[in-house]
Amino acid sequence: MNYSNALSSVFFAGVLTLGSFAFAGGKAPEKTHGFSAEQLHENELAAQIPAMEGYSLRMRRVTIEPGGATNEHSHANRPGLVFVEKGKVIEHRNGIKREFFKGDSWIETADTNHWAQNKSNKPASLIVIDLPKKK
Repeated sequence: MNYSNALSSVFFAGVLTLGSFAFAGGKAPEKTHGFSAEQLHENELAAQIPAMEGYSLRMRRVTIEPGGATNEHSHANRPGLVFVEKGKVIEHRNGIKREFFKGDSWIETADTNHWAQNKSNKPASLIVIDLPKKK
């Protein structure tokens, strides 16, 4: 094999490896299942920040049961922060699968379009803080 063929082979193998990583996320369920949310606090923001009229600061404890998953959803109008309180959760974002464990966290911005699942045999508990707009 000459240098050019070897380089082409390495490049092709790299593309296949990156491609399999980028699309290893799986398919989101059509409906959320094995999911519950307990509201811990909510604070209407307009009294403190008039420009935030119609928004609240909300904190929830989200539980994803073993085998449970959320449907794919956007955070275009609802930025947030997520902290893994216990267990393990897999987040699928832009075709990339990431595992989060107790003590880990992630941010949800306007360009976040994702879904999450619990493939373990124990419930996963998340503390979610977000800024939902009142309807």
